[in-house]
Amino acid sequence: MNLERILSARGKIRDAAVGIARNPDGKSLHACLWYRDGDRRIKYIHMTLFLAERRQYPSKNEYFDGLAFRFVDPPLADIELAQLAAFCDSVVNLGDVRLVYGLKFHPDAKFDLTSGLAHFPSGSRGFTCVTFVLALFKSVGIDVIDFQNWPEPDDSDKQAQKAAVSLLANCKGVDPKLRRQLLKELESEIGATRIRPEDLAGANLEQFPASNSLARPAGKEFLKVLPPHPRTPRSSTNT
Repeated sequence: MNLERILSARGKIRDAAVGIARNPDGKSLHACLWYRDGDRRIKYIHMTLFLAERRQYPSKNEYFDGLAFRFVDPPLADIELAQLAAFCDSVVNLGDVRLVYGLKFHPDAKFDLTSGLAHFPSGSRGFTCVTFVLALFKSVGIDVIDFQNWPEPDDSDKQAQKAAVSLLANCKGVDPKLRRQLLKELESEIGATRIRPEDLAGANLEQFPASNSLARPAGKEFLKVLPPHPRTPRSSTNT
C-alpha cells in the first residue's frame, strides 16, 4: 500500500487518476476517471444513473463541481496512463442506448478501441460508476481488480444497491417506460458482487490486479483522508 499516491489536488494528476468523492448524503461515494487531454486540460469521465458522460473541469455542473474529490495516482508507467487518457478522450457513443446503469458486472466488460461501443459478456448489461471506470482500464488492457475469491456482498453492499435503485425510482424527467424497465432489471440484480468505490481507490494504492485482501484494507485507509461533502456535516460521513 502506497498512501503517497493519494492526491488532494487536480493539478497533481499525471495523465490519468481515479477520483472518489462523497455524495451530499454523506454516506454514498462517487467514482470517476480524471485525465488530461491532448492540450493538458483536465477532464473527467463517469457513469451516472442514466448515462455516461465526459466533461471538462470545471464543468459548470453545480452538483459535480461541488464534490470534494481525492485522487489516486494509478501504479502505472507514464506511457500507460497516456494511453488510458487518450482513449478516454476519444471514446465515442457515450449515449449508446445499451450503456445503462447495472449492478451485475462481468470482469471482461470493456469498450471497443475502434468503435467505442460497450461490450458486455453474457450475464451483464450495464455499469455502476465504479465498474464503468474498471471497464475503461480494461479497454486498454489493464486489469485493476483480481476478481478471484471476491467476497459475496454483505448487508451494507445490498443496502447500497437498494439505495441506488431507490434514487432511480425517484428521478424526475425520465421516460416512465424506460424507468420501469430499468428498475425491474436492477431489482433482480440486487445481491450481485459489488466493487465498492473505496475498493477501487484501494486497488490503485496497491499493484494491479489487486485482490480483495489488499484492495479493501487499502480502501479503508483511503476513506480516512476523504473529506466530507462541503454541504454535509462531518458527523454524517460514515460509509
